Amino acid sequence: MTIPAAVFWILAIWALLSRSALYVYLPWLCLPFGALAVVDPSMSFGSTILPLTVASAIFVAKTAKQRDSRRIMWRCATDVKGLGLFTLFTLYAVISAYICPRIFANRIWVLPMRMVVQDKAVPLGPTTANFTQAAYTLLSLLFALAMVGYFRSGDFKARRQTLIKAMLCGASVLIVTGVIDWLGAKASLDILRNGTYAIVGYTTLGDVGRITGAFPEASAFGATTATLACILYFSYATLGDGMLKRWFAPGIVALLFFLAAAAASSTAYAGILVTIAWISLSVIMGSSAYGGIRDNYLAMGAAGVAILGVCALLVFWPNVFDMPIHLIDQAVFKKVHTESYAQRNFWTSMGYKAFWDSWGIGIGTGGDRVSSWPAAIASNLGIIGIVTMTGQLLISYLRRPSAGDPIARQFHWAAKSGLSVALAMGYLAATIIDPGLYISMAFAWILANSDWQSEQSGTSNRRASRFISKGHNTSSTLPQTR
Repeated sequence: MTIPAAVFWILAIWALLSRSALYVYLPWLCLPFGALAVVDPSMSFGSTILPLTVASAIFVAKTAKQRDSRRIMWRCATDVKGLGLFTLFTLYAVISAYICPRIFANRIWVLPMRMVVQDKAVPLGPTTANFTQAAYTLLSLLFALAMVGYFRSGDFKARRQTLIKAMLCGASVLIVTGVIDWLGAKASLDILRNGTYAIVGYTTLGDVGRITGAFPEASAFGATTATLACILYFSYATLGDGMLKRWFAPGIVALLFFLAAAAASSTAYAGILVTIAWISLSVIMGSSAYGGIRDNYLAMGAAGVAILGVCALLVFWPNVFDMPIHLIDQAVFKKVHTESYAQRNFWTSMGYKAFWDSWGIGIGTGGDRVSSWPAAIASNLGIIGIVTMTGQLLISYLRRPSAGDPIARQFHWAAKSGLSVALAMGYLAATIIDPGLYISMAFAWILANSDWQSEQSGTSNRRASRFISKGHNTSSTLPQTR
């Protein structure tokens, strides 16, 4: 066991056994370590068990320990207006992982999750990836349910504050690893990359080194950084007034955007563009991260000063933007001519072919490797997966925040913008059906900050009223006395 893994297990045991809020902080503190195996791969059938996986399981266990949380989680999982469609998606993912690879064994050719020979198709058959990917998807559902239970089983306002602080702590660790990489000390992070993934940590784009942090590749680091930057941009303003809100949080968000851009990843650039679109929309609609018309004027004033500053730089230092323009040109506009682009397109086309070859049933969770989240869902879970996940996404986007709660409105903006960023980047690069931390958290944030519980109570009351109005009043069956 490596030293980082030993440190993690000490923190994990402490979070599990203590009464502190460490179990809330731990998933976010573990988020930056996307290639660290905390269990020897030889003991986990060759799979890499990440710190985030264990930390998420601890969060679920600690939250479900409370009776009120369990009740809320159950109601949420069984209500179509809650996360019921996500539950159906996950159930089919678990069932299909066992059944579908056996039904279509040796009938469909796929690119397996673990390729022995690069890009060589093999006959479909049961593998350990079926069960590991199903387990990850199940954990994502449980994490979303636990997040709703955590919010709604205690002091709602205080717990929202705690979660934002936990995310800022995780962002700080992510920034440290990114800055170490950016400064050229990439080798010092090798101890944090001992997973069985294909580690691509020393790549360049043109003459510029790409930032990978403690992740296996630059696209994973850039995607994580861009999504976290978007969510924190819209949510940090809900913190109580003080140094944390005025100085620390804005600085963290700015550094996250810088590192996402410096990762030189087309996936991260897509996430940044979606974030800019949401920020523009929020300013237009008067719902910026700083809240209120007055602060929108301040935001537009700051943008004006930034534009003047850029103009001044172009006058006194004409070549200042040559490097970022070169990075964008290499990562975006010339991406279609790269071997990586052709390879990932081939993976995705094979995934859609598996969808048609399985008559829309799907070849089972973890059945193949693709490079797009919609393609992964279509090939693995077929029509059922497409319908249930699309329905859950629509319900989440259409759900409104709690009436009269401006913080809930801000959380909805943060969750929906973060969900949009995650979906855009998942469309470009996701290889598995597991929604992951961000999409699961977005579902939970949107639901917990709405009037879902009130709606459910109102539905129950209306049903009871109809039952009584039909003559089923139990009091009418009692004998009449004079």
